[in-house]
Amino acid sequence: MRNKVSPTIWFAFGLLIFLWPAAFAIALEFQPSEYNFGEAEVGTSSTTIVSLSSSADTVWEGVDSALFTPLSSPDFSVYPPVPLPLRFDAAHIEALTKRGDVIYFKANDNSGPELWRSDGTPEGTFMVKDIRPNDYFSSVYGNWGHIEEITNVDGTLFFVANDSIFGPELWKSDGTEAGTMLVKDTYPGDYSNTRPSGLTASNGSLYFIGDSGTLGTELWRSNGTEEETFIILDITEPEGARVSSLNDVGGTLYFQASRLGQRELWRSNGTAEGTERVTDQQFYSIYTTGMVQANGTIFFTATDSLYESGQELWKTDADGTVMVKDIFPGTSEYGSANQSRPFGLIPFSNAVFFHADDGMNGRELWTSDGTEPGTYLFKDINAGAGNGACGWIPFAVVMNEALYFSGNDGTNGCELWKSDGTPEGTFMLKEIAPGPDFSTPHNFHVADGILYFLATDPDHGIELWRSDGNSDGTFMVKDIRPGSRDSRIGPLSSIGGTLYFTADDGVNGQELWRSNGTEATTTMVTEILPGFGPSLNLEVTYTPSSLGPAEAHLVLAGTSFLFLHLFGSGVTVEPPPGEQISEILEFFQASVETGTLSGDGPGNSGEGRLNALTNMIEAADDLIEGGLLSEACGQLQDVYNRCDGLSPPPDFVSGVAAVELANMIGTLMNNLGCE
Repeated sequence: MRNKVSPTIWFAFGLLIFLWPAAFAIALEFQPSEYNFGEAEVGTSSTTIVSLSSSADTVWEGVDSALFTPLSSPDFSVYPPVPLPLRFDAAHIEALTKRGDVIYFKANDNSGPELWRSDGTPEGTFMVKDIRPNDYFSSVYGNWGHIEEITNVDGTLFFVANDSIFGPELWKSDGTEAGTMLVKDTYPGDYSNTRPSGLTASNGSLYFIGDSGTLGTELWRSNGTEEETFIILDITEPEGARVSSLNDVGGTLYFQASRLGQRELWRSNGTAEGTERVTDQQFYSIYTTGMVQANGTIFFTATDSLYESGQELWKTDADGTVMVKDIFPGTSEYGSANQSRPFGLIPFSNAVFFHADDGMNGRELWTSDGTEPGTYLFKDINAGAGNGACGWIPFAVVMNEALYFSGNDGTNGCELWKSDGTPEGTFMLKEIAPGPDFSTPHNFHVADGILYFLATDPDHGIELWRSDGNSDGTFMVKDIRPGSRDSRIGPLSSIGGTLYFTADDGVNGQELWRSNGTEATTTMVTEILPGFGPSLNLEVTYTPSSLGPAEAHLVLAGTSFLFLHLFGSGVTVEPPPGEQISEILEFFQASVETGTLSGDGPGNSGEGRLNALTNMIEAADDLIEGGLLSEACGQLQDVYNRCDGLSPPPDFVSGVAAVELANMIGTLMNNLGCE
């Protein structure tokens, strides 16, 4: 159970433009240091909401100069003294996807988020097409922090865009303005709130989840033409199943369908006849997005339908679909099934490697060949009950017949480790942050025989590192943002030996960068959203002296003036998701103990349903921790449906506390942005 964090402060900024050209709409980017944030268009009645801790310094990156005037409270402060050079930073470069020798991505140069391309040169970096002209909140959709929404299928780029006529729909591009077009209006009629999602390439076709407005959410296939973009099979009937979590495994599409609180494992070859349930086995949870194939066997993690074994390692092959091993057997002190919760499955050395917790050795490195005897603790990196596997997704990467991952031996913190597939050949490759400090290697990517990753050391923030597999050949590529602040590097992509990523050097904001693995070749490609003059940071701090309101004025001056009225009040805000899970579990247990919540079922099944609901909530916690937010949303929806008193299937709990429990789950889902 996590400790509760100190309260955070909801901050509301009323925005008012004056002396600003009427045709020029712009949005301020406020980079918070805590979890919750949002943004709104400047010049409207909308309000920007951000979350700050009561002691955190948070950065505005705005225009040329600033004049700060406290009004009713000394709680606001600015550092350094103003006026100052500032800049806007809202290019929002995401979804880097390669096609041939060109990298494609979503970016915003104040024309709205649109499809861009780059060949690594300034002159070869430009917008492909302005799909929704003259609109800041424009076209290309994408999940925050994810890259699936621009998908390359044999040279055709598919993505979701909104041209303000058809609403969010499936588009395609060949990299030219003329070749960038709507594929099909999958939800005919007026603008809809539904959109295609889960764009996945498999065996030369695009698969996605869509809603036609008549059959509900179904599995679709497209080859890029309107005629060949269609629903493969009406899976949701009977009983209203929900399709989710598409994944290509060995050229076959696997996915899950939820029906009456149970999950089913499905696969498709793109035809109605070839779209089928893999097994009659049903599951409480199944993680198809983490499926991998090793030695002809497909491995995944799942929880059986009766919650008898919790979340464990499963496999499917020609002989059927079965649990490989109950790694953490037995039941907890509350009577619920123990679970090892395997994560980060990766094929290596004729087996699958992953991290799991057997209840005795902590979360450690495990391996399996698909048999129960061949599934075992590979190495107890942090001897005893401590966790030796650091919880990053992806957990590891394979390069030159070696496995690289982030491990913690209990002495040196989370550092870069290497394995040749034997326990004795598994060791810490380099101690980047000396002593117990964590360098936290993550975001692994292999390009041209070099391992790239992100890490931090005592003198630098999170920066780009590289390794050739030797300790001496493991070093920081470049201190992109000099000093201890992070350069905010995004997901890594590559074309040949050239690495592409987004980064912030502290001067130009977050822009597109490239690197060939040396300091000299690690450079910004171009500044997609140029600043209004020099770039410095303005620290705006709000430390409330009381729970009452506070006000201040901030004037940002560039070619015109932008006047902002800042106001805030010292009130608590919803904690981050992990803390909310802890509060939900505490509320759940306390309600059971006081009798305001009880299991709803005949005979002894009520107690079992309480245990099942506890396991489902804990599983959602693991998914959030692992960054699998889509799966976490699905898991939380199942929990919500089991306690809201409205949605099928029948509730697992009853009592006066059930409504409050459902409300807490709903609040968490809203904070996560669940659809």
